[in-house]
Amino acid sequence: DSTVPIFDTRQTNRKTSLVEGYNLIVDNIVYPDDVPIYADLYSPEGTLAHFADSSITSVSIEIRMKNADGTYHWETCTLIRMTDVEDRDVFLSCAKDISEIRHAQESVKALHDAREANRNMQRILENIPVGVGIYNLTGEIVQ
Repeated sequence: DSTVPIFDTRQTNRKTSLVEGYNLIVDNIVYPDDVPIYADLYSPEGTLAHFADSSITSVSIEIRMKNADGTYHWETCTLIRMTDVEDRDVFLSCAKDISEIRHAQESVKALHDAREANRNMQRILENIPVGVGIYNLTGEIVQ
C-alpha cells in the first residue's frame, strides 16, 4: 500500500490541478519507488525531522508524479518553512515540472558514457599485442 500520511493538502491552486490533472493531491500519484522519499519529507514526522534545525528554511526533493493519463513526469518539490501572523511555523509546498531538465541530463550522461566506452575501446585496441582492424563489407578499413 503506497498510502502516505501527509499534511492536509486539499488546498491546491489551479496550476497543480492542470499539471497533474487532479482536483486534489491524493494518494497513489507518487511513483512507487519515490514514495519513501515523498513520505520522508511530507509526513508530519518527516517534516519535523527535516526542520528540527531552526536555521533550515527549505528542503527540496525530486520525484516522479503521475499525470491524469497515467504517465509520469519529474517534479522538484520544495517545502518552505514560514511563520504565520501568530508566530507559528507553517509550511508552503511548491512543485515544478523538471521533466525536460531530467531528460537533458540523461542525454548528456548517455553521451558521456558512450564517449568513455569509445575511449576505453581505443585504449584496448592500441595496447593489445596483435594487429586489429575494423573493416566494412567491401573490405575497406574504417578504423
